[in-house]
Amino acid sequence: MLDVHFFSESRNDHGREFKEALPVNVNVSFATLRPALATAERDYVLPLTGQPLFDALAAFYADGGGVAPEVQGLWREAVRMVQFALIRLAYYDSFDQLAVQFSDTGLSDANGENRVYRYQAEALRESLHRQGYERLNDLLRFVEANIAVFPQFRASRFYSVNADSLIANTDEMQALTNIGGDMRVFARLRDFISDAEGMELPFRIGERTLAALKAEYPDAECTLEETDPWKLLVQVRLAAQCTDERVNKVTPALFARYPDCFAMAEADVAE
Repeated sequence: MLDVHFFSESRNDHGREFKEALPVNVNVSFATLRPALATAERDYVLPLTGQPLFDALAAFYADGGGVAPEVQGLWREAVRMVQFALIRLAYYDSFDQLAVQFSDTGLSDANGENRVYRYQAEALRESLHRQGYERLNDLLRFVEANIAVFPQFRASRFYSVNADSLIANTDEMQALTNIGGDMRVFARLRDFISDAEGMELPFRIGERTLAALKAEYPDAECTLEETDPWKLLVQVRLAAQCTDERVNKVTPALFARYPDCFAMAEADVAE
């Protein structure tokens, strides 16, 4: 049987700890929820945090040891984020079993009495999934913002800071295009960014020019204001003819007139 690291049976008399993480009437025993919690830890939390941070957080949850008093509040907050996400993702993964019965008519209890309609149950399940994933992203951003307190996170593939890259972290990517501030999305894009920087850019502009740009503008930011990819592309093309400031002033009216790329494709060239 898989171990559970962020909830314990001894702290769950009458579901007390569960209710702190999921503030509804959680009428389920630790033994019932244990397999789902263990699976969610393995499948969702561990791959994001990496083994070193996972182990450190689990050890802090177990006995609070090994952490300086002045930063224990940050560690408690990180554990609360894990618990918030974990119980929701556990319910999401084992929704049918934990709900007792899930049929075409909806959720039913042991006596066959419907609790909610099926569409309501499906909306609840998706809400659990969304909230769990969003809180895990919050956790990643939290530990990265406090990397001096959580240095174990550097071992995670989702640690996004790469000072040698032109797009060094999630926030810089978000400033260029809308990825929802999601560190998991940025982690998946990093290989493509690395390929572009390692092969395409040196070929296009030369290695010496690329190195000079990185040295001259280590903290460069995009001053164009659009985050929608196609609108940003239009702004970049316009910015070749004038200043970014001017582009930011004139494009709101342009995009109001042509709100998507299909509308712009049908535009009168003379206009």
